[in-house]
Amino acid sequence: MDTVALREEVDQLRKAWNAAWLENDSATVDRLMAPEYVYIGPNGQVSDRSIIMGVILSPSYKLHHAEWTEVQIKLLSDSAAVIIDHLHGSGTLNGNTFTDDNRCSRVCLRRNGAWQIVFEQASEVRAAQVDGESSLGKRP
Repeated sequence: MDTVALREEVDQLRKAWNAAWLENDSATVDRLMAPEYVYIGPNGQVSDRSIIMGVILSPSYKLHHAEWTEVQIKLLSDSAAVIIDHLHGSGTLNGNTFTDDNRCSRVCLRRNGAWQIVFEQASEVRAAQVDGESSLGKRP
């Protein structure tokens, strides 16, 4: 398969995943989420598939706004890819409001012709430091 078509397939996965979260479409999230799915949140918490499905199935969950920018799709093979983007969003869960400004990455695999997300990580984007710290910590 040519890389243009492959990249388009992965981009369609990305769009379907994002739309499903915006629309609280748990059936689509369930279909696109691999059985071994793992999510690492901005706070470092590791969540498995059942925990994340519990979020989207919760009547208290609602993503009010989300915009994914700076999208990059890295093809690793004809059946593996990484999606990187920048999420700006807001929503509610369990009566608490949240805002997201995260750099996100997703590892995607194609199995039996269908793409799924097997791993996702969100890292909080913080303002650049001006007091001698770099984004990796204090300078030596």
